[in-house]
Parts: sequence; C-alpha cells; structure tokens
Amino acid sequence: MNDPLSSLGRAALMSALCAPVWAQRSTPGPDLSAPTFVEEPGVIEFRGVLTARPVQPSHALEYGWSEAQYEARRAAAEALLLEASVLEYIPATDESLLDVGLGNEQKIANLLMASGGFHYVAPDWTVYPAAADCTDDPFLSNQWHHDTIESCAGWAIETGDPSVTVAVCDTGQRITHTEFQQNRKEGYNAVNQLWESQGGQISDLHGHGTQTSGLAIATGNNANGVAGVGWDLSHRILRISNLSSGSTSFSTINHAVRTASDAGDRVVNVSYNGVEATPSNDVTGAYVRNQGGLVVWAAGNSNVNLPDDREDNLIVVGGTTIFDAKWSGSNFGPMVDLVAPGSGIFTTSFSSDFAYTSNSGTSFSSPMFAGLLALMWTVDPSLTPQEAEDRLRAGCDDIGDAGLDDTFGYGRINVRQTLEALGCGVENYCTALPNTTGMPAVMTFSGSVSVASNDLVLTAARCPANQFGLFFFGDAQNAAPSGDGTFCVGGSLVRYGAVQVDGSGFANQSVNVNSLPNGLPPFLPGETTNFSFWFRDTSPGGWNFADGLSVKWCD
Repeated sequence: MNDPLSSLGRAALMSALCAPVWAQRSTPGPDLSAPTFVEEPGVIEFRGVLTARPVQPSHALEYGWSEAQYEARRAAAEALLLEASVLEYIPATDESLLDVGLGNEQKIANLLMASGGFHYVAPDWTVYPAAADCTDDPFLSNQWHHDTIESCAGWAIETGDPSVTVAVCDTGQRITHTEFQQNRKEGYNAVNQLWESQGGQISDLHGHGTQTSGLAIATGNNANGVAGVGWDLSHRILRISNLSSGSTSFSTINHAVRTASDAGDRVVNVSYNGVEATPSNDVTGAYVRNQGGLVVWAAGNSNVNLPDDREDNLIVVGGTTIFDAKWSGSNFGPMVDLVAPGSGIFTTSFSSDFAYTSNSGTSFSSPMFAGLLALMWTVDPSLTPQEAEDRLRAGCDDIGDAGLDDTFGYGRINVRQTLEALGCGVENYCTALPNTTGMPAVMTFSGSVSVASNDLVLTAARCPANQFGLFFFGDAQNAAPSGDGTFCVGGSLVRYGAVQVDGSGFANQSVNVNSLPNGLPPFLPGETTNFSFWFRDTSPGGWNFADGLSVKWCD
C-alpha cells in the first residue's frame, strides 16, 4: 500500500477531519492522537494489520455528547471503514481488523484517530512468549544475560543439534548434574591423557568447570533450573587440572584443545587467564582452524590492556554488565574480539545435582559465545572458521564508541541477530600487500549487513597512522597491482569522502544503505557489494590498499 490516503478515501477522510462537531479541541472526547508504536524484534512486531474500534454509546455518556455529536463521530468512523480493506469484523467487541500494509501502521492510525470517530486504533501485533517463559526452566528469569543477548528470539531459529559439539576445557564437571544429562560425549583427563573409558577422571575438583559448562550447554526446556545458549548441542568436558586450586599449565590446556579438535569437536572453550601470555595458544588456535573449528578464550579478569592483534587465531571474549558497560575486571584492548555478559551470571553449581549459583568474570562470557558459535554451525555447517568469525562480528550489538573499539571489540553478542543473518554473507578476499607498518591493511566491520537495520560500519585496520584515505566500493572483485599494493575492487567504482586514519591505524566509515554517494539507489537484499580502503602511505607519493570485503546484503 503505497498511499494510505487513497486506500481509505481522501474524501471520507477530509470530511471526518473537517467535521465541526469535534474540530474544537475544547469538545470533550477521547485523545485524538494515536500513541507512538514501537516494535521490538522477537518480542512485539508489526504485521501490517490494525485493530480499529469506533466510538461507543458509553462514550456519549462519559463525555456528555449530544446524540447528534455521537452520531456524527460514529458516521465518520464508519465512512472511513467502508473505504478501508477490512480483513474481519468482530461483532462481540465492535472491532475491525484492517489490512494497511507493513510499515504503514503508525501513519494510518494517526489519520484515523485524528478523525475523532474512533475509540482506539492500534496494531494487531505479532507477539512472542515472554523471555522468562520461552522455556520451562524455572530459573531462566534469573539469567538476565538471555534477555540482553536475545537468546529467546534466537532459540525460535535454532536451539542446537547433537551433531555439533562444544568442548569445555576446564576443572571438570559434575556429570550427574540434572543439566548435563543430554548429549554428553565421553570426557577426557588432559593431565593424565586418559579418556573417561580408560579411567580418566573428569569430576569437578574446583567448581569452575561446572559453572562454565552450564552457560554454554545446560539443557533447556527440561523443567529444571537454567538454560545454556546452545541447549540442544552435544558437549564434552576435558579436565585440565587435577588440583583443587584448578591451576594448570598452558601445555596441558593446549593438549586438551587439540584433543577435542582431533575428536571432531568444532568449538572449544577455554575460560582461563593468560590468553596473551604465550605464542603457543595462538599456534594451537591455528591448528584448530585448520581442522575447521575455533577456539574461544576468556579475556581474563585483571582489568589490563591486551595489546596483541585481534586478527589472530583465537576468539577472545571480554565481559560486560547488565547496563552494557565493561565489567570492572574484564581485560580489554586490541586482542579482544568482542564481549558477552560477565557480571552476576546465574549458572550451574557443582555442590549438588540440582544446585545453581551466581558468579562474575570473563570465564562466564566466553562459554556463552561458544554456545552461539556452535548454534551457527548447526544452522550452516558449511561455514568456514573465518566465515563464522566474520558473521559473529557482524551480528554483534555495537556498544561503546561507534564501530570497532578497544574496549568492546566488535560489540556484544546477540543470538537473534547472528542467527537471522546467516542467510547473508561477509568475507574478506584479495590479500593486501604490507604497508609501511610492516603489515597488510585489513577491512573489518561492525553492526550488521541487514538493510533493515542499516547499521553497518566499515573499519580499515593496520594502516599507517595519521594518513588520509577513503573507502570505496564496486560491483566486482579484482586483484590488480596498483601503487604499493593490490587494487581489490572492480566494476563500477564509487567512493566515499576522505577520512583520516587515527593514531592507532584505524579508519571508520558508516554505510547508510539508503543514502549512497552520487545519488545511487539503495543496496537491496541479495545484492553483493565489494568494499576496500585506499590510503596514502608514508613513502613519498606512495599509496596502498586494504584487502577486499565482500558483503552480501540481507533483509
């Protein structure tokens, strides 16, 4: 419906608007304005239908209208309804369901209410179960993080499948806990290098492993306790300490990670400090990537800057509060990829088979992310590790400074957005050549590739500091030498205005899909756009390029 006025009848509407009986604001009656309607995806959504109820005889008594005044108002409403597309009339309540077309709800409600002939006009919303009731787990409402990361709306898309396994490398697990009875795979003791069937002990000596396990894979909708992010996934515990303190060595951790990957586990979680402390962790991450999986590692709880490069082989997860602020203890910096809730997190406890507890730390942020990553591979098993990481970044909610930053990385995870966007695509292509920083510049992004959300922010990283550059895009891919680098975009080229690289080598560009340079038409779902970044290098007259970023837009 392109023009709500024509569909309702301009003549009828103008007659109603000009009716003298209620044109004076001093005339008693209902408020002549419709409230502002705000949809919340996955909670309450427009569907292109309004519920309209004309004024009733009781209103004449309530507002002291004469019979003529009431009849005039009622006649105006009925005239408008005759011109509308009525899907159904409900005699019991004198309501009509009107087909107004998705996106026209507010405009038409405003027009109808302004006529003065309606008791109310409101959307016939599409609504979803309340978050606390989206599973029958009685303590789900204690898990505030599920509301923040939109787990319930995400579970409407996917809850996991036993074909995908999350491996938890930790202090062990209370395997008799009621939340771990579904889809548990054989455990492994990485200290003694023994599988459970060989006598390897995997019981939790500390409690930490039981808590982290619950956040990734605690069984949902089982009328018990809580739910993990991926509550229908398979899971495996790999105990990495035989001490009540939970302490261990990096060699033991990385042996456990490799063992899980060799067993076919696609997602491996490590909720221990020290992700930045040894190159061995990154080398192990590369080993897992080469086998088609990813290692998720907690950022740590010392409130220090991790200066390493987030473009490594690990996914490093920081922690946030219920207010989307950095949790006070969370480490931060260029090594942190993204963040997840980590303060006051309610999860499983090892004290009994039905016990639960609250705790804080990035240890509890990381397994949430691991559960989401495994849900993605349930939806699309063909994703490469790089594709999965790119889409995880794209599905985050951008909190803190706009775009990529060194407190929240690419943002805070969002289960619904990430799973919804799997029909879209983002990938890096056409490797860039090193610039005077000694590294090739790379294209990254935050926000989403949804044209409806319209929140994509491009970032060029590893560029020479304080130089000028510009983002540009085209409809084809390329790999041609140019200047000191490789020109990765082909076809019809369009550029944005010049920007300055900051002192850390980053440059950002917001992409408004509806307002493109040169007056071009908006990007549409299903289209593919290839982006890159041209920048001046510090050599005299030199220039270079970032790699290419290919975006397939979705709804």
